[in-house]
Amino acid sequence: MTLSEYYNQLYDRAVSKIASGEEELDDRMNRVPDEMGLILRLRPPTEVRARIEAFLAELRHLEPEQYYYPDSDIHVSVASLILPNKAFQLSQINTDEYIRTVRESVSSIEPFEICFRGITASPGAVMIQGFENEPCLAAIRYHLQNKLNENKLEHAISGSYSVQTAHSTVVRFRKKLQDRQALLALLEKYRNFDFGCFPVSELELVHNDWLHRNEYLKLLASIELSGNS
Repeated sequence: MTLSEYYNQLYDRAVSKIASGEEELDDRMNRVPDEMGLILRLRPPTEVRARIEAFLAELRHLEPEQYYYPDSDIHVSVASLILPNKAFQLSQINTDEYIRTVRESVSSIEPFEICFRGITASPGAVMIQGFENEPCLAAIRYHLQNKLNENKLEHAISGSYSVQTAHSTVVRFRKKLQDRQALLALLEKYRNFDFGCFPVSELELVHNDWLHRNEYLKLLASIELSGNS
């Protein structure tokens, strides 16, 4: 399955669920997080985030009760080293070891490009579709998994993913939709919208909750992609 086919499949299923009133609600954004994790991520640049925020403003006008990711929290997840959970505390791990391992894992990866083109959805969220110019995210995941295993560091990275997405979740449903038909029409309007392409030359290793809320997030390291090794 190609990435486009995967996004299309997600979208078609979500539209069917939303149209029939079966959207999935999430209340995690209404409380202080009690589950934290460790993730490698990337952030799109200001101009791309501005186009996303313009899209979100239209959605917010229709559905003001939903959760909209603020500019500070918009990201693409690259790899979840430790999934957010109640048991995990940052003090339990040697963060320097993780940072060193991540740097070693991506040392051969050159900067690459992601294009944010169109939107997709799930029954509980709206996402910006991301497409790579080279399959670098899969390579990063592969090298990172191997290096973490080699260094005997705890992680949740699996090699079982058949499709490596580069999406960014920007809306989560927390209340029943007020006007689902208007929402679906707006999603269709932006189905193939060009939010812009951008180079990825830096990744962030962060301690985060499920939503990457900036007030709870701790940046552990910024990791440059140089492809020098």
